Amino acid sequence: MFAISPRKNYVAAGTINGWLYLSMFPAAANHTYDEVLFQKQNTRINDIAFDQQGLFVATAGADSKVRLTTINLVKEAPLEYPFASWVNAVLFIEPMKLMVGTEDGEVYLLNFDQQQLAERCRMRLNAAQLKSYRKD
Repeated sequence: MFAISPRKNYVAAGTINGWLYLSMFPAAANHTYDEVLFQKQNTRINDIAFDQQGLFVATAGADSKVRLTTINLVKEAPLEYPFASWVNAVLFIEPMKLMVGTEDGEVYLLNFDQQQLAERCRMRLNAAQLKSYRKD
C-alpha cells in the first residue's frame, strides 16, 4: 500500500508486516528516496490515506484498528480507533471526516477536529519529553 500527500511532497508506504515508511517526494536529483521509518504498527497495513492538508496519515489495519497520526510525530504512538472486524480501507473525504470500510461490509464515518487531534498529539509529545527528562 502507498499514498501520496495532497501537496505531493510525501509518499507513505505500508507493508504486510506492519512497517510504515514516510519519504520525501519526488525523489532527489540523484533519483533516490530518503526513506524514513515512520512507525511499526504490528499488523498488516491494508490501506493508507493522507488528509487534505497532508498533515495526518490514517492507516487501516488487519488488527481491526484505524491508526491516525501526524507526519511530524514520528516516534509517537498513533491514536487508535478499534472496530469489530478488519479495517480494509480509509479515505479522508473532508478535512475533519474519515471514511472507514471494514471486512464485514460496513462503512463508517469518523468525525474529528484536527485541532483537537493536534492538541492530543502535542500532549503525548510533552508527556514523552517529560518521561525522557525524568530518565536523565
